[in-house]
Amino acid sequence: NDDANGELTLGGVDSSKYKGTLTYFPTLKSGNAAAYWGISIASFSYGSSVLASGATGIVDTGTTLIYIPTSAYNAFLSAAGGQSDSSSGLASFTRKPTQNFNIKFGSTTYALTPDQYLIPQAQYSNFGVSSGKYYSWITDGGSSGVNTIIGQKFLENYYSVYDTTNQRIGFATRA
Repeated sequence: NDDANGELTLGGVDSSKYKGTLTYFPTLKSGNAAAYWGISIASFSYGSSVLASGATGIVDTGTTLIYIPTSAYNAFLSAAGGQSDSSSGLASFTRKPTQNFNIKFGSTTYALTPDQYLIPQAQYSNFGVSSGKYYSWITDGGSSGVNTIIGQKFLENYYSVYDTTNQRIGFATRA
């Protein structure tokens, strides 16, 4: 009854929900992520600093956070001036990060601004984190298995299409 927070269209694409064109990427045919909506990731970057290249992962509407490989996560913390918060496990910062976090699929880069990848302070009590710091939706996915999950905090900023017929995932800028 209320589509303000999302909408599911079966059997088609709603072109009123995005601007520009949809860019499609093939789903993985092998590996741990192939059993899901697996996708190749060309790189992760913070601003112009490449954090990691050549990953695979899954696109998952049921996961809130964005999980990236440990090596990319550690590089993100280093580049953005953060650390892993021992009580919550989230990336925390004493100063608000200023650069975009970027995920590149194929030759297309999708950017998240700090306001898009940081937890709003109004939600801190929901996660049991303390004020006076900034916390990120981007977290450590580990160093083996399916260690990259492109979750809700990416997907709420981009229109996504799951094309089973052509075995591909498409993204476009939300309208």
